[in-house]
Amino acid sequence: MRERVPFYPSHNKPKQRGRGCSRVSCATPFIKMTLPAAVMWAQRKNMIYITICVEDCKDAVVTIEPSKVFFKGTGGTEHKLYENTLELFEDIDAENSRKVVRDRNIEVMLMKKESGPFWPHLLKQKIKQHWLKVDFSKWKDEDDDSDVEGEDFQQMMQQMGSLNPGAGDEGFGRPPRVNATMHRVIQWSFPAFLHRVALLDLSTQPLIILFF
Repeated sequence: MRERVPFYPSHNKPKQRGRGCSRVSCATPFIKMTLPAAVMWAQRKNMIYITICVEDCKDAVVTIEPSKVFFKGTGGTEHKLYENTLELFEDIDAENSRKVVRDRNIEVMLMKKESGPFWPHLLKQKIKQHWLKVDFSKWKDEDDDSDVEGEDFQQMMQQMGSLNPGAGDEGFGRPPRVNATMHRVIQWSFPAFLHRVALLDLSTQPLIILFF
């Protein structure tokens, strides 16, 4: 004999439990995903040059250690969160390495412990990463006779501008724009001022002319 199934009106039907969950228990906390930033690198016999390609990076964290470089920051047109950990091929001199945050990128100069042969690759593990590329604009071949370490180092330092010590985060950030502008004004105006002074005949010209 068939078992009779009780009939309930829709408004009196018992609520089913055990299926699904409440809004509070099902809520998933928002986690901002991190992406690897594009990185370019070049090298010399005595140093490694790294460029992290993140524009207008906010709250950038760059940590240089003997065996690795860590970067984390938010930037780009979409304000995405980027994070990279570079396990280096060999240990470097972290104390004398440098870093600087610019409007268009982050530049890092790693000093090798000893000047010697070129590294075959940047990372410790020989694995091709889609975000890592060679910076051909700064690259020089190992057997390039024009590569003089002292002159090349000074040129790199001038290109990178005012660099901060890599061992700590004190003074970390962008170079002061006002100071840089004033430096350019003084650099160009002072020689012109001296040139005018040399052309003046102080015996016949008023002293106030020196300032025009």
